[in-house]
Amino acid sequence: MKVLRGDEEGIKKIKECILSSNLGQEQKKIEDWTALEEYYRILHGKEGDFIRFEALAKKYPENVHIQKFLALAYKKYDDHYKAAILFKSAAEKSKSKDIELSLYGDAAISFAKDNRNQEMNLMILKMKSLATEVENSENKLISTIREIAEITNDNDLYFGVIEQLLKINPGDNTSRFNLAYRYSNNSQDELAFFHYLKIPHRERDSYSWNNLGVQYQLHNINNNSVKAFKQADQMGNSLAMSNLAKKLITAGFLEEAEEICNRAFKVKDYHKNVLDDVSRIKAIPEKEEKEEKTILEKIKPLSDFYREYGCASLRDNPGNFEGQWRGPLCDLEVKISDDSFTATGNYELSNVIGLNFLNAFTTDSASKKKRYYVKYEGQVFGRTIKGFFIELVDEEPRSVPSATLLGSSETDNKAEVLMILSDSLEVIRVYEKGKNKDFKFYSLKRID
Repeated sequence: MKVLRGDEEGIKKIKECILSSNLGQEQKKIEDWTALEEYYRILHGKEGDFIRFEALAKKYPENVHIQKFLALAYKKYDDHYKAAILFKSAAEKSKSKDIELSLYGDAAISFAKDNRNQEMNLMILKMKSLATEVENSENKLISTIREIAEITNDNDLYFGVIEQLLKINPGDNTSRFNLAYRYSNNSQDELAFFHYLKIPHRERDSYSWNNLGVQYQLHNINNNSVKAFKQADQMGNSLAMSNLAKKLITAGFLEEAEEICNRAFKVKDYHKNVLDDVSRIKAIPEKEEKEEKTILEKIKPLSDFYREYGCASLRDNPGNFEGQWRGPLCDLEVKISDDSFTATGNYELSNVIGLNFLNAFTTDSASKKKRYYVKYEGQVFGRTIKGFFIELVDEEPRSVPSATLLGSSETDNKAEVLMILSDSLEVIRVYEKGKNKDFKFYSLKRID
């Protein structure tokens, strides 16, 4: 705080106290204090000097704290490459496995910010190699990969590691809220709905209630939407008040609608539609409960897949290999080389034109065969693969060079896929993303 206020006299007194204490008799403690003082001067713009700091790091190259504080100073000024190199150097010199793991994580994040993916992946591998030696290492690894996923805008990786984090600590409501919010921002409203509902009723703040109300509204579960908005309203959430103002009876204000209906019953010769309205109000809760159950049952397998995808991303890469695999359409030649994955194959179908009652006029030329060429390609991260499925159609059976399968003309059938490679290298689970939020799961199985 003395540094923050620019109290040079106060800083001087603190330094004198340290030097005169038992701590001041240890050279390393003096070095640490000097580095910390310089770091805070730089951090808060109090005449910190990088040249002086660099000289200190050069003079004491084995001091992990000096290397770390200098890295943090460069990080402050967005010189991420220098920060990454210093974090890496500090990790290599650390005698504590716990600190070493943390510093490799800092280095990985800084490399990611500098768009150096190869160096970033090396740091992640270092962390994974230390995992068995450090207690609670999985949490640190998840935290690091989570931040990298945010830096690189890799939403699928973010979804996977946070799903895995919530498996370890399901009571982490902050991470669950952030995951739900991110799902919603990426047009994954069913998964957002799934996780907002997982936050316990008594632990929802006004933002949770409001966002849950939005999800209920998006899924046309209007009664619960109004209830959620009212909960947020009672907590003082102005956005929820705005959402409530937009609501009409047909949009789910069932309690208010029932009050109106009760007043209508007191009117002589009330209209028969009032009875219909009351019947509808009573039927909606049961109907919406069934709709909620259907949505959750449908989306749960996708949540489970992302959790397994996150878990698989924490494992070691499988290394290079080749083999024969069987997919849902045909047999495939599978190859992993330098973390690049490919699987290629083809199959043939007859395209018969002509009807049974016109057989007399049908010739062999009326039956054409189409050959379909398929290819999966992607990048390996841990035991996960992220890439694309491509399918091309050739009217006449002929040999198509492998290179042409990389094309993406307007007639291509191309879909994004996420894959999980089993520990035994025998099965690859595939999640193929379709259009309009459709999705399907299937497996590739090794046959050689």
